[in-house]
Amino acid sequence: MQPSNEPHFLLVGHEGCHNRGCEALVRTTVSILREEFPGAYFTIASSYPENDVPLLDIKGLQVIPGLCRSPFIYQSHTSNYKRNNEALFNWKLSLYRFAAASVPNGLIPRLRNLQSKVHVLKLPFPPRPNTEEGFNQVRHLKQTMLSATAVILIGGDMLNETQGSFIHSLESIEYAQFLGRKTVIWGSSFWPYNSLQARDRVKTMLQHCTLVTVRDESSYKYLESLGIKTNVSKVADGAFLMPPRPSEQAYVNWTSPPSFVVGFAGSSIFNSYLSSQGYSKKKIRQAIFTLTDFFQDIVDNQNAGVILVPHDAFPGSPERDFLYEIMLLINRPNSVYMPPIGLPARETKALIGKCDYFIGMRFHATIAALSQSIPTLALSHSPKFTGLYKEIYGNIDYLVRYEDISSDVLSEKLDALQTGREDIRKMLAIRIPQLHTSARYGGQYLKSLLS
Repeated sequence: MQPSNEPHFLLVGHEGCHNRGCEALVRTTVSILREEFPGAYFTIASSYPENDVPLLDIKGLQVIPGLCRSPFIYQSHTSNYKRNNEALFNWKLSLYRFAAASVPNGLIPRLRNLQSKVHVLKLPFPPRPNTEEGFNQVRHLKQTMLSATAVILIGGDMLNETQGSFIHSLESIEYAQFLGRKTVIWGSSFWPYNSLQARDRVKTMLQHCTLVTVRDESSYKYLESLGIKTNVSKVADGAFLMPPRPSEQAYVNWTSPPSFVVGFAGSSIFNSYLSSQGYSKKKIRQAIFTLTDFFQDIVDNQNAGVILVPHDAFPGSPERDFLYEIMLLINRPNSVYMPPIGLPARETKALIGKCDYFIGMRFHATIAALSQSIPTLALSHSPKFTGLYKEIYGNIDYLVRYEDISSDVLSEKLDALQTGREDIRKMLAIRIPQLHTSARYGGQYLKSLLS
């Protein structure tokens, strides 16, 4: 039984610790808040609680299911409207995908791009529910919300419409507001919405929040352009604060010492993103070979070692599978290492710390490298990377969009990191403590609002 006189925070927007970045956010959110509320206890609503409990060895943290798998038990006609629209959307999208897969490459190229342009289907974005029955997919959280001092959305980009959990994350906060609870958006990124209805619904929700913290200047300015000003503050991503923890499991025993080590947090998002942009299978294969040729070159000609770092295991092990295939294509077994299955976030960060340089396709793997003053190149599929690099470097010189990846570009950027290594490390050694301080501001802001 938790003490009723201590603050209780409900954390929502958490997809699961299979994503080591999400695990890092849970750990650092709890740490930051406990600095200001030493006796606080926490409940986290997780999409995968069975996976999270063994990983989250945090005292005073309860894990509960974040998704209502049987929302129809609440008997709501409002949710039927929402489900019917989703069913229509999914049926149409499946039809288009089937058509796109059934025709020769290039015959109907526009069909292959529909997956990333779902707004062309012209389905209405569902309005904010105005009765309790409209919140059926999160109503199982009611009693926990009513007992919470504040409900905090911790998913860094869960309020962007490209996320599969967008509606669920949005309704989690809207329902807490419906119940009259204090709500907080924690260290998020924002950028323009394709759907005006989605934008306006998020805007309404943000206006009713007790506190909104964003993790980069571009997000702050975007919310300002929407008229969200009085309750918004800029902080750094909490993951900068997570300490590494060495693991005997992740022991790298090179056959012969490499001249330097390059880490690579590759992601299968690379394939799906390029496909969504209209890339043919042939062009995607070429893009994969560009990566593997680059790693072969630095192993063969610069005596580099390569550490492949899986950072997400959802909904099985797609990133490990992707990196395993990359490892097979590189075909340099004595110079390429991948850690054992199941390495948690702090241990993964310690492994990243063994690298001299890092290349990140994953946002929080990139932060894990930067926070250890490792010169880091980001390969980007999202505006959140741009926001991060402008916060870190003040520019995007060490950021490359997926579409712009080539052997020449990768070699040029690694050369730049090598040439500027000492200056970059000195700059990061100054900048990272500043970001540590900024990350803690969220707890200080919330304490002042709850006092």
